[in-house]
Amino acid sequence: MKKPFAKVLEIVAWSVAGVVLCGALGYYNFIDKTIVEEVNEGMPCPEASVELISLKEGVFDNSEEKFTLSEHKGEITILNFWDTWCVPCVNELPEFNELKEEYPEINIVAIVPNRPDVIVWMNNKGYQKITPDVEWTEFSISFATYTAAEEDLYVKLGGTGPLPMTVIVDQEGTIVHHTEGSMHLADLKAIVEPLMNNSNEGTSQE
Repeated sequence: MKKPFAKVLEIVAWSVAGVVLCGALGYYNFIDKTIVEEVNEGMPCPEASVELISLKEGVFDNSEEKFTLSEHKGEITILNFWDTWCVPCVNELPEFNELKEEYPEINIVAIVPNRPDVIVWMNNKGYQKITPDVEWTEFSISFATYTAAEEDLYVKLGGTGPLPMTVIVDQEGTIVHHTEGSMHLADLKAIVEPLMNNSNEGTSQE
């Protein structure tokens, strides 16, 4: 027979395991499901507010200015999540910039976690090790940061691990595209040009 104390420890251990299991199941079935449902295409995009990175005299720096999605209703917005160590992320940003230069009315915000090494990497032109012919200080897209400890915007907008991630929001604030993986200029234009055409047709009929 087991000693009474050992029996109590066994009961406590099983109880703790049961609580952990229930918590995990609850997160997967309810919390995690809610996050996924929030970013389904065709649904309103959750609010997103990020701190813009300034560019003055060729130097990147953190700023107190913010880009807040709700303040840009009526405009197409592309939110792209990237990081310095992510080669596909760095490779695709010039194509986002090409889109911005062709359609300056589209908001394109490249969002990276808020870390001191990011600004240093940008100012040291670390991206040129991946794209040697590109100069980010000539980019028209906006760069911004978010602090995961305050609000993990990447997870809030449906991120599950892979980078890059892109969320495209139409003029009504609806998510029209959500993908984890690289995008190219042709892919981007295939999504945003019909949105722009629909907007122009609506304006011409008024």
